[in-house]
Amino acid sequence: MTEQLTCEQRIKKELANVAETFTLYMEDGDVFEDGNGDLPPFHEYGLSFEYVEPNTFNGQPVGYYRYQLSWGGPSDEIRFHPDGSITYHFMDWFDGAKQYVTHQPWAKWLREYFTDIGGINWESVTIYDYLNDNDDDDSAGGNESDC
Repeated sequence: MTEQLTCEQRIKKELANVAETFTLYMEDGDVFEDGNGDLPPFHEYGLSFEYVEPNTFNGQPVGYYRYQLSWGGPSDEIRFHPDGSITYHFMDWFDGAKQYVTHQPWAKWLREYFTDIGGINWESVTIYDYLNDNDDDDSAGGNESDC
């Protein structure tokens, strides 16, 4: 029996796949609109896009927008934070890791896309989110608040 790799050990490969997918959507209008043999049209990709209220999870005082790509074990998502940062999260049964992707062209493109269609609208959330943005920890962790 082989030992399962941790999320921290797996995130680089998972993130590379996500980056490749979104770069293709970003650069190829035909794939964005109609998909291809491997990908659906962009509007059918992912599971959900939603605002996660502050304190939804233990140790999570700040709300964020979540683009959930998969769910279960493993799951992954992209989070858009009120301070402008963007993080990719890979989680698998009591383990998790995150990577900052704020400066990646595909991540900037996603933020712009969701802002343009009204998905990201910081003016619609409470001031509580802005006042309590104290998540300065760049480390990956093992619970929902860290990842």
